[in-house]
Amino acid sequence: MTRCTRVAVFVVLTSCIAFFTSSTALASEAASEPVDNASETNPENPNTERPHNARPCKVSVYQNRRTRRPHTDHRGFFRISPGLGVPGVSGDVVFNGQVADIDARPGADRDPIINLAPGVGVEAGYCRTSVAADLQYLDMSTADVELDGADGEFDLEKFISHVTVNWTYELIDILQLGPVAGFRYVHVDTGVEVENEDLFAASASDGWLDPIVGIRGRVMPMDWLYLAYYGDAGGIGFGSEFSWQLYAGLGLAANGVDFELGYRHLFINYDGDDFDYEVHLGSPTLTTTFRF
Repeated sequence: MTRCTRVAVFVVLTSCIAFFTSSTALASEAASEPVDNASETNPENPNTERPHNARPCKVSVYQNRRTRRPHTDHRGFFRISPGLGVPGVSGDVVFNGQVADIDARPGADRDPIINLAPGVGVEAGYCRTSVAADLQYLDMSTADVELDGADGEFDLEKFISHVTVNWTYELIDILQLGPVAGFRYVHVDTGVEVENEDLFAASASDGWLDPIVGIRGRVMPMDWLYLAYYGDAGGIGFGSEFSWQLYAGLGLAANGVDFELGYRHLFINYDGDDFDYEVHLGSPTLTTTFRF
């Protein structure tokens, strides 16, 4: 089976799972909440009547535990999340059979010059199901690298993007959990230059698409405080040989906006035509989410 065929099979299976899960969730909700033809009064504004078909979902990504109602009166939601990270990179990159040992983490013995990594994410959903996309950019220059016992310079420019379909279910009163399926696209533009007996210089550029599956959710001990978590795994020979990602963040929820401080770790093992890339990327992040 070729790589394109495997990607096509994954897309079809993911689409079927998304359709089946969302259809089953909506059907079970409709069955458990019979609808009458009378209008209901909106408890948040007793003077305003809400049509019966505008009844909110049982579970929403932004549900208020105390009132058991979403923050919005309708089933749909949208959010945008700009953020900023302080990335660190460690691992091995192989150029023409030469292994470059990279250690460009904050606080490491080597002293890299690392630019902040900006990013942005968007998510739109209806009831339990949502579609999310994000993009992060990393530009690291003049980072020290060791190759065959000699020190040199390593440059890295990297784009990371995710597109996922997500489902959210409430397991207990304070815990939300749901599956994630989608794709991760990574583009790497990298180079190394080492002066030993001879000058060694090499560069490579490549991009690949990984199918991913995972879980995400929130623990909400209070209405204004939450712990967000996320994990995925992918690749398995489709794009990279293997990749995985973990994230945890502590957030404060205000009226229409969330502030979240977290840590993200991404590992990628990629065997390309021009270079091999086996690298860990860790980044503390600060994200502000605007909810609509």
